[in-house]
Amino acid sequence: MAAALTFDSLPPYMTGYMWFGFFLSLWVMTAFCVSLSFDTKEDQIRVRTKSACTWVSQEPLVHPLILIGFSLIFTSFGAYSAWFVTTGLVQNDGNPWGSAPRLAWLMSLFFLGSSVYAWRQVARYVRANPGIRLAPERIGIMHKHEDVYLPWSEVVRVTAEAVAKPAGRKKTELVPSVRIETDQGRVYYVEAFELGSDPNAVAALVRFYLGRPQDRELLTNLEEAIRHFSDAQIS
Repeated sequence: MAAALTFDSLPPYMTGYMWFGFFLSLWVMTAFCVSLSFDTKEDQIRVRTKSACTWVSQEPLVHPLILIGFSLIFTSFGAYSAWFVTTGLVQNDGNPWGSAPRLAWLMSLFFLGSSVYAWRQVARYVRANPGIRLAPERIGIMHKHEDVYLPWSEVVRVTAEAVAKPAGRKKTELVPSVRIETDQGRVYYVEAFELGSDPNAVAALVRFYLGRPQDRELLTNLEEAIRHFSDAQIS
């Protein structure tokens, strides 16, 4: 008679990780669908309405929501790992290696460390101002999670450009961006995801007011600034 196939049951801690992995997959798919709904279209300029300047930016909640979701997942993994290891320590009279498999210890340290890093990224993004802010005196951008302000007089060139960025081991991807160059040779890039807009249209908007100092006061009135720019493109 043929021997019956038998399968060993998964360790309890691995079952928990599988459940968390399932919910992580759901969150990734949801975040992907949300990002598609805010995908940029040709000639589109998305602006924030509640601002004292002309602020070209992605919807303020899209990126933070994605970051918060991943932070919660990492925190859940870390908390579950810590609970499993702590329970094992209590039940095994404090014997560290007899309380839980070494893999559980490693996963606990990894996910707790990742959750700390993820929440730091959330805090950085919440404090930052992504996109491009056009005011009568200067241009505001976010560079390395910090606000940078460029007087109009220092800006010499604004173009749309695809920038090569690392995307995995020995791979790069081209990221559509607005390139801002100053008279001191410094170059700043603002990615399309930050802008929520077509980089070509945004670069044209910035160049329009770069070449018309007399019209920059309109930048304090969002609707007037966009209307003036649009009328000039038609005429």
